Amino acid sequence: MMESSDITLYNLVASCDDGKMYKVKDLVNTIKLMLGEGDFSFINNKWMGRGLKRLNLVLEKRRLAEGIEVRLNVEKAKEKLEMFK
Repeated sequence: MMESSDITLYNLVASCDDGKMYKVKDLVNTIKLMLGEGDFSFINNKWMGRGLKRLNLVLEKRRLAEGIEVRLNVEKAKEKLEMFK
């Protein structure tokens, strides 16, 4: 059984370092590796940005020449994961 994409996002954010800026592109690549094999063509930068915003996991966001960087709310992700366990 596949878990929901929200829980997968919470897992990804909970495993990140607190206070560090992450490129959205790197987060997309990491979540694709976490999910493994399969057709995950729908997972892209836009999908990731919308998911992080919907779950209110972005503390700070900035636009750079290489793409968008975000500072994630790791504590909130860990709290939400406790609810699902």
